[in-house]
Amino acid sequence: MKKYISLFLILFCVNVFGQEKPLPKIPEWMGESCENGVKFAQRDAKKGIYKIYDFGLIIMSQKEWAFSDFYTKYLLNKYNIISTHLG
Repeated sequence: MKKYISLFLILFCVNVFGQEKPLPKIPEWMGESCENGVKFAQRDAKKGIYKIYDFGLIIMSQKEWAFSDFYTKYLLNKYNIISTHLG
């Protein structure tokens, strides 16, 4: 059993240290601070573009998913607000 655990740990460590690609660049609209986000939101609002971004793990029941879909479409149709979940 010790052999299997040791082998697993070795393979795991090789995988972790084997990444050579840099982290992706943060998109402009996301900004790197709250101030940047406010600046981009004000710029979009002047153009009549309204967006809502939410982040995080979604844990919802079937009924909540249905409401979320309805609400996203409602915001778009009634107020021209684009609502997007980005994980």
